[in-house]
Amino acid sequence: MAWLTTRFEDLIARGHRVLAGFDFSFGYPAGAAQAITGERTWQSLWAYFARVLTDGEDNANNRFDVANALNADVFSAEPKFWGRPPSRTDLAALPAKKEVSYGAIVEHRMAERYFARAQPVWKMFTTGSVGGQSMTGIARLEALRQRATLKDHVRVWPFETEFDRALRCVPGITIAELYPSAFTIEPRRGEVLDQAQVRCVVEQLAMRDSEDMLQPLLAPPPGTTPEQEALMIAEEGSIIGAGRL
Repeated sequence: MAWLTTRFEDLIARGHRVLAGFDFSFGYPAGAAQAITGERTWQSLWAYFARVLTDGEDNANNRFDVANALNADVFSAEPKFWGRPPSRTDLAALPAKKEVSYGAIVEHRMAERYFARAQPVWKMFTTGSVGGQSMTGIARLEALRQRATLKDHVRVWPFETEFDRALRCVPGITIAELYPSAFTIEPRRGEVLDQAQVRCVVEQLAMRDSEDMLQPLLAPPPGTTPEQEALMIAEEGSIIGAGRL
């Protein structure tokens, strides 16, 4: 985060427009923000996680405790979060396996339905545990966007850009959610998968940008209704290229 902050400040000072992608969910399924914070907005959810998440420089954090507390206090009638380390038997409200149910608040966001392998934001542990990544990631991005040197220069897609309709042609940072597995990933010799994903995604987005073909990936997913788009902008968020990659 220190590197990102310095990098963003430098790019803004030099008048650049930047698209920065992050591989975790920026929102929860419709209704979750209202249940957790009392407000049906992405801002309230980001502020909540920034307030309750502790995340040390050694990466020690309390994400499992937060999920346990939400299951116990907010979703007690119908727990949503699941997955915890075997050693955390003290987390009585957070089941180790998917022993939960989804009703009015569904398991997947609308954008995730375009990606067959996308994991739900409620999954906190084991392979593909995007739930833990999202909690800590959202908290970190909220702190970044509230930083005095960046506050007036950072916008969050699609919430603050209305997908591609309010993208501004001025220097600044647009941060967006992406799903690397949706891109063609070809590791080079000696590259670990995460390294190859970062390189390939950046190369492919840069190529689209050079060909003036990047903006369609920031548009609403094809076939979504105005009502669905409004929900994505208000609380759920979306994923770069949903329905187009």
